[in-house]
Amino acid sequence: MKVGLLIVDMQESIVRKKMDQTSIDHACEYINHVANVLRSNDHTVVHVQDVEGMEEAVSDEYRIIPRGGCE
Repeated sequence: MKVGLLIVDMQESIVRKKMDQTSIDHACEYINHVANVLRSNDHTVVHVQDVEGMEEAVSDEYRIIPRGGCE
């Protein structure tokens, strides 16, 4: 049986406003570990990035937390 991991909106504008850096680091460490285990066993990992309402001027706020984070 194949399984998949769906990662939803680990974006700057969403996460930074609701979590402190330590919580973000712990969440990302867990997400990255699980994603790597699944990928190494040929399972699917999908990132969903909601861009509804995104404007060019604030596009940085919609980027996914960078490597070392949850990407």
